[in-house]
Formats: sequence, structure tokens, C-alpha cells
Amino acid sequence: MPVAEALAVVAAANSAYKTIKTAVGNGRDLADVAGVLGKFWDAKEELSALEQGTAHPNILAKTFGASSVENQALQITLHKNKLQTLESELRETFIYTGNGHLWEDMMKERRNIRQARFQAAKAKAENRKLYTDIAIVLVATLIGGFSISFAIVLFAGK
Repeated sequence: MPVAEALAVVAAANSAYKTIKTAVGNGRDLADVAGVLGKFWDAKEELSALEQGTAHPNILAKTFGASSVENQALQITLHKNKLQTLESELRETFIYTGNGHLWEDMMKERRNIRQARFQAAKAKAENRKLYTDIAIVLVATLIGGFSISFAIVLFAGK
């Protein structure tokens, strides 16, 4: 995981969290800071994407940019823990402002969206596999057909 990118993501989440806490502390409604809440969730999602990129690095990252497994594990764990702590505190903010039901609704909606995205990604992967299989069969058929045609022309001429 690129350290600078991960730190920037955590800083963005932390900034959003502080803005939300300050706004709610000053009596503003959670609906007034919905955009900032969105930035927090975007940062959390971006950290997950960075984590996935670390799990599946390309050849250049493996060769030139890879840090030790222990360092990567430590970075991922610390950053995820920080965001989990901030998320727990946001949950408490929702509850203490009388909006616990909104938090629960948001978590349900988040699960639904993740499930839909997972299903879409799964279908896309299955389609990609299908098209790859079709391409392999077509190429094999063409090679086989050309080979047979070449053999017929070669042996027919003798």
C-alpha cells in the first residue's frame, strides 16, 4: 500500500470526521453535513481499494515498489483501525443526536448496495470468462481448420 496515498485517505476521513463533530457540536443537523459524511465514506472506500491494490500488485510493484509483507500488514491494520474507530464514533454521534435509526437504515442500505455491486462484479467476471472461453474455442477451431486445410492441400498435391 503506498504510504502517502493511505495517509492522504486517512487524513481526508479524519478531516471529514472533525467537520461533522464540530458541526453537530454547534447544533447543526446531520442532514446539513451529508456531503461531508459522503467524503468520510468515500475515504473509507478508497482505503479498501488501496488495500485490494496491495493484495494484487502488478509486476512493477512487485519488482520495485513492494515493501515487506509485515510492513504492508501493519499499514493496512493501523489505517483500517483508525477508520473503524472514527466510524464507531460517528455511530455514537448519530445515536446521541437522536438519529440512531438513520444509522441503522444507512447500514442496511450499505449492505444492499455492496451486495448489488458484488452481484454485478460477479456477473461481469462470469461474462468475461464466457467470452474468453468462446475466443479460445474460436481460435482453436480456426487453427485446426487451417491446419487441416493446409494438410489437405499439401497431401493432395503429391
